[in-house]
Amino acid sequence: MSQLDLSLTSGVSQTMISQMENGQRIPTLSTFLKICDALDTPPETVIGLALDNKKERELDKAKALEIIEKWM
Repeated sequence: MSQLDLSLTSGVSQTMISQMENGQRIPTLSTFLKICDALDTPPETVIGLALDNKKERELDKAKALEIIEKWM
């Protein structure tokens, strides 16, 4: 799915999606949920995938929890 397609489906700006992909922005919980909904993927699956690929993404459970806490 292109950034434009995701933007149109989720209602999140293409600029924001690009910034998230490039690590320049961290989405709010609301934005994260909109993207998950547009991708028809449960949020816990996205987080689980990030944790499963932690070597590639350099993300561990503590960092994921830190990110989640910022959203709350």
